[in-house]
Amino acid sequence: MQKEVKRRIFLWVKIIVLILIVAYAAFFITTYRKIQNGELVKFQGHWYTPEQLSQILPPQYAPLKEPINTTEEVYTKFREALLSGEIDVALGYIRERDREYYIEAFNDLERIKNYTELPLYSQLEIYDDMENFQKGYYYYKEGDKEPFSINFKLNQRTALWEIDSI
Repeated sequence: MQKEVKRRIFLWVKIIVLILIVAYAAFFITTYRKIQNGELVKFQGHWYTPEQLSQILPPQYAPLKEPINTTEEVYTKFREALLSGEIDVALGYIRERDREYYIEAFNDLERIKNYTELPLYSQLEIYDDMENFQKGYYYYKEGDKEPFSINFKLNQRTALWEIDSI
């Protein structure tokens, strides 16, 4: 009788061990398949689904802001400021990183003459709209081979168009 009980216990232990082995193998295979398909991602030593990871991590790129002003407003105000001799106001419409260059250019009387002959906005033609945050315009004078060109870039911090280059 004791032999029979021991035999049954041993049989149940075998069945339980077999079930555990099959469950572990199934878990391993399922996990491996999820890793291969990109359904599980390892980040800093832990496994996450892409949804969990997107909740943990901040977005990689901020959504683009809609501009508050237009390139026409910026160009017109910039041109008016230059024509009236308000260099500091004109510099305010240029991207901050490029202002040093234009301070020197606007202090040179020969070069400032070129900038005060800027055409009206209505005479400009768009030549480049690389993305919704960059625009370029050009203008040919009669007999000129080289066009006047001006480029704008949307500042994502302020949502304002700024002059990138002239």
